[in-house]
Order: sequence, then C-alpha cells, then structure tokens
Amino acid sequence: MAYNIPIHSGIDLSVEFCQKLMEIDNINYLKDSTGDFIRLQQLTAAGIRLFNGADPLMLHGLMIDAEGCFWGTSNGIPKQAVKIYDLCQQGLWDEAMALWHRIHGVNDFVWNNPFNPSVKALGNLLGHDLRYCRRPVQPLTEGEMERLRLAVESL
Repeated sequence: MAYNIPIHSGIDLSVEFCQKLMEIDNINYLKDSTGDFIRLQQLTAAGIRLFNGADPLMLHGLMIDAEGCFWGTSNGIPKQAVKIYDLCQQGLWDEAMALWHRIHGVNDFVWNNPFNPSVKALGNLLGHDLRYCRRPVQPLTEGEMERLRLAVESL
C-alpha cells in the first residue's frame, strides 16, 4: 500500500503518479490522507483501489467505492464504526447517513483537536481502557474534555 499524506511528507502525490505506483507489482492499494473529497473521487475514477485516511471523509469515501478506511475515531467508537461500514457494504445509505449524523460530533471533535489524545479520551469516556498518550504528548485540557463530553451525548 502506498500512502499519500502531504501534511507530514511535504509531498502531494498526483493522481497520475498514483496510477504509475499501481503498476508496481507489490503495490495494490493507496491510502490517501489529503482530506480532499475531489481527490478521492479522482482516484477512484482512475481505478485506483483506495483507502481513505481522513476521518471526516470516512462515510463519503465508502460511498464512492473506496475499499475501506483508516479512521482514527473508530478506536473510540468501534461498534458504530463496524455498523456504518456494514451499512455501506449493504448499500443502506439512508441508515448509514443517519448513523453518520449521530457520530459526527465526536468525529469532528477528534479531527479538529489534538488527534491522538482525543481518540484516547473518547475511548476512555465510552468505557474502553485506551489509557493515555506517552509524553511528551499532553492529555486534553479540561475545556477540551468538556467539549468532548458534550459531543459524546450525540451518540
């Protein structure tokens, strides 16, 4: 699997370059973490077997035939994550969208706050023992935790 994550690599792989990567024998998939829905559409239209790597586009990637997703928020809400994936695989789009709306608050919180501490705090709030990030990563502030608690109410 090739991985396009320009925010960390400093290089954004073009659709044309990704098509060339797929010609290499041991590369079968692309994980795209650009967070760009237009890019996801271009990649799937080009026949690239795609995994979405941006949490806010999880549902939308599956709706345009991405093979799957790497979804950090799912670590805190595993049952909902499996359910939404299964609904998409069955083509039950209205039910998938309804579930997406219920989880949007926590998904949006995780994406727009310190990512790893947010995922762990979410899981811990929901009764999973995800513990905390190792130093130097700091836990969420009390204000962030309060906003997360409010988002969890939508579940």
